[in-house]
Amino acid sequence: MKVILIILNMEGLHIREGDLSFMCSTVKRFYKAGKGIYLMKVLGGGKSANRADEDLRYCLQHSVRAYRIGGIKTIGELEAAVRAEKEVDEQNISGRT
Repeated sequence: MKVILIILNMEGLHIREGDLSFMCSTVKRFYKAGKGIYLMKVLGGGKSANRADEDLRYCLQHSVRAYRIGGIKTIGELEAAVRAEKEVDEQNISGRT
């Protein structure tokens, strides 16, 4: 399986080619093609760290299960990342009935 590294965040920050809509459709296309998706800049390079829960939920809803957050500096920020992933997992499981 190939893994694709893609920038994705709610505001489209740091996207050099295309825009947020393009990146979302690209993630969907690669996922359907069986590629692994690894996201970076999910908190916009730290610019949206104050709303990490919301940003992480947004990114995780795009069938992504790997992301890098280089700016985690506190246990609270790490807990927010874990909480967001658990919530999305629970939504995905309950939606399969």
